[in-house]
Amino acid sequence: MSNQHTDSAPQMPSQDRLEEKNTFSRRNFLKRVAIAGGATLLGSIAAACGATPTPAPPAAAAPTQAPAAPTKPPAAAPTTPPVAKAPKRGGKLTWGLEVPPVNLVPFGAISQGQVLSKELLYDSLVEWDKDLNVQPALAEKWETPDDKTWIWHLKKGLKFHDGSEVTADDVKYSIELQANPPAPGIKVSQYPKIASVDVVDKYTAKFNMTGPDPTVLGYLAWARYSAIIPKGLYDKIKVLTQGIGTGPFKLVEYVENDRVVNISNKDYWKPGQPYLDELTFKVLPDESSRVAALRSGAIDGCNVSADIARSLKNDTNITVLKGPVSAPRVLQFTIKGDGKPWNKKEVRQAISKAIDRQVIIDNVYAGEALLTGPVPPGYGDWFLPQEELASKWFKYDVAGAQKLMADAGFKDGFEITLNAISQPAEYTQIAEVVKEQLKKINITVKVVSEELGTIAKTLLANPVFRR
Repeated sequence: MSNQHTDSAPQMPSQDRLEEKNTFSRRNFLKRVAIAGGATLLGSIAAACGATPTPAPPAAAAPTQAPAAPTKPPAAAPTTPPVAKAPKRGGKLTWGLEVPPVNLVPFGAISQGQVLSKELLYDSLVEWDKDLNVQPALAEKWETPDDKTWIWHLKKGLKFHDGSEVTADDVKYSIELQANPPAPGIKVSQYPKIASVDVVDKYTAKFNMTGPDPTVLGYLAWARYSAIIPKGLYDKIKVLTQGIGTGPFKLVEYVENDRVVNISNKDYWKPGQPYLDELTFKVLPDESSRVAALRSGAIDGCNVSADIARSLKNDTNITVLKGPVSAPRVLQFTIKGDGKPWNKKEVRQAISKAIDRQVIIDNVYAGEALLTGPVPPGYGDWFLPQEELASKWFKYDVAGAQKLMADAGFKDGFEITLNAISQPAEYTQIAEVVKEQLKKINITVKVVSEELGTIAKTLLANPVFRR
């Protein structure tokens, strides 16, 4: 969710990941969700028992010399106990997608559906294992000789889907393009303090930083915005509907608002992976339709809300898996000296103090969430523990918020429009909770629920996002 005037607010990428029975290739098919100003959802996913097939867990990556991070619902149909089947390799899987992908651009897309449907096409320099430890991916090792330098040594012989070899030229092209992605991609605040990238030799690239930045490994390992693509890809293919990466799957078909079909990459750099022959993402925005499709066998799995997950837990034909997952859920404000109340630090601090994040966790996510901060675990050694966030930085303090508003000259409050993404519905639900809570400091909130495409156009029209 975002304010009508948007720009700066802490972005909270992935905190924890679920080790689940159905681990498809190296990434989990769970929403990575964090709550406004900071919480991480214990995401729920439903999978039909006996669906084809259940892949084995990925092999552990080799250790690296670089530092690792710390670590009314539908009624259940009559069911019969499922027949246990041993995992096997191959087969097809269809996943119900709650948000249409919109496009497949590799950089700067913010739609959850877009990210989920494209991410298995690509790899980054590093990746997380299931415990959020940073492991090598396209880079075999890396070093930081000083606070402003990162040197990356690529694995040799890695191939893109078009057969071309991965080199340092591709790294330079990809990383520098991510700083200001071509439209419809937008600039994201997660981008590290990378001033430029040098090609040292064919298999070595160097990041030149503007200053120390503890988020580099987290940004790359998250891979949401840090895919490595062939040099010049934007000039070679239609990136809205096509894609070329190094990932475990190759794109076969993209049908807007309907499906994305992928086949396995037989030349994938991880031996023995992927396990599936074909993976299809089927767009099913309505949650009851996804559950119905799951029960009928039209799809093999999908994301579901906490309430629906609880209603399905006694259905023996469906397995519900949950665990900490994450993606930004933030309030954003443009701070540009235009006289808006939130230009003042005290007002932004008051808003933060007036938001009871536990109420959001309990009411939007049925208590299945954890508090996280701007730098969560998995992004390095600089994250703050939940206890400290709850007791200090994100402490609910209405009296303190009221004083800050008075000190800033806004004791009587003001009116504000809060634009919330309509799908998934949790964005608007969060906005409605925030609306009620900000009444206590005399801020009148108008919630406008809009499709992601409409909000994205608003962001693109804001020069702050194109600078």
